[in-house]
Amino acid sequence: MGVGSEPGSEGGVIFASPSDPGYQALSAWATQAGPPKVDTSNPGFNFFSAKVQPMLVKKGCMMVQCHSASMFHDYRLRGGSGGSFSLSATQKNYDLSVAQLSLESDDPNASRLVRKNLYRPEACSVGGCDKPSGLAHRGGPLLEDFGDTTANATLCAGKGYDFDNGDVDGIPPYCVLGEWLKRERTARGLAPLSAITGLEG
Repeated sequence: MGVGSEPGSEGGVIFASPSDPGYQALSAWATQAGPPKVDTSNPGFNFFSAKVQPMLVKKGCMMVQCHSASMFHDYRLRGGSGGSFSLSATQKNYDLSVAQLSLESDDPNASRLVRKNLYRPEACSVGGCDKPSGLAHRGGPLLEDFGDTTANATLCAGKGYDFDNGDVDGIPPYCVLGEWLKRERTARGLAPLSAITGLEG
């Protein structure tokens, strides 16, 4: 903690020692307040914190030139320190990432967070390229980890992935995001989108 020796200035030392009354008052207040409280009642946040956020790190999404806090676009993730994330950083990353999900659809490919990382029509040369759904993305198709076919939800179904206790490195990132979407929709009680209705003028 520090401000200058003159009132209103920046830098310098505030307290001469930990025995200073001002230091003691702040210390007592911080001790009484305790650490930030984690809301464990939100299953979507819990899954994001334990599985999705580490996957975003592994895929390089938080690199300075991609989705770091210094970028110009809206999806600006907060980086961690020493392999850990503060509660406030994780909450911010969660809020930003939820906004990239299309919660009205149970198809992961409808979400911008997923579509930005799939093959685009002009860059697709594997099975399923007759219906590519990717969007232009500087980082490329980061979720296309299925070899000779394009990423889709059927590749995750019935695989027996242990999303809660399994090693996140052993689960395709596309499937991790698909599971997260599923849990967010379940927590909100959303039914699958059945139709789109137009209004006649």
